[in-house]
Amino acid sequence: MPGLVREIIDVENCMDGAMIKKYVLSIVIDEKLINYLSALGTFEFHQDFARPFFKVQDAERFEVKGIAGNDYLRVVIYKTNPEASAEDLRLFLDKYTEG
Repeated sequence: MPGLVREIIDVENCMDGAMIKKYVLSIVIDEKLINYLSALGTFEFHQDFARPFFKVQDAERFEVKGIAGNDYLRVVIYKTNPEASAEDLRLFLDKYTEG
């Protein structure tokens, strides 16, 4: 069974060593997925925005941002062990199940 992550696109490499990636998903982001992602760290959810926006941050590894209804996440991978952090996030996302 394919996972939630369809594709990971490199967007930008920052001067401080961080990497920005776009995680393209096989589904659109809904409230259930947002709640699942909240387990990753410090969580903000702005439901009152015209397009509900969320951000979750693991201070050591990454920051994940998204908008309900989109099919992708924007992720900043911090410079401390970036390959492992990116893979950890992909594995976490691929464990998500709908329904």
